[in-house]
Amino acid sequence: ICIVSQHINKWLANIWLVLICGLSSYALMGAYQNLDRIHDKGQASYDEISEVIKSYKNPLLIGAFNCNFLACAEWFGMLLVPAMELRMAPITPDFYHFDVFNKRLHAPGIGELDDEQLKKTIDRFLAENRDILLISPEYVQLNVFDLEKIHSTEVQNLYRVKGVRAAP
Repeated sequence: ICIVSQHINKWLANIWLVLICGLSSYALMGAYQNLDRIHDKGQASYDEISEVIKSYKNPLLIGAFNCNFLACAEWFGMLLVPAMELRMAPITPDFYHFDVFNKRLHAPGIGELDDEQLKKTIDRFLAENRDILLISPEYVQLNVFDLEKIHSTEVQNLYRVKGVRAAP
């Protein structure tokens, strides 16, 4: 009886192991397929918005959190080391970052702008007839700007900045 019991226990342990491995493999395949779909959506969004941006002559670009452009990723990393954003001017001279968490614009080579600097900077570019385009998912915090939505994707939108709204 003891030998039969040991064989049954080994057999049950093997079945349990195969079941766990099978379920884990199934879950990993699902996760991989989901990541693949997310990547495809992000790439399609990037391609669409890049194509629209090409129709503008020398626009100033502003990215925000979850923007999937390379410059957004670079800026997000630079914000973790504030002294580094002062070195961004040669890397992204025409790409600014809007921090949705504190509603502040970060300028390459300058750093974080206060409300007055933000307004002056945006007004200066608008006075130069320069298009200012914002790449971002929809966030309430974008209400700092007077925006016109130009293009929308599942992942993010492209807006034209028409000005800065007065602080309440």
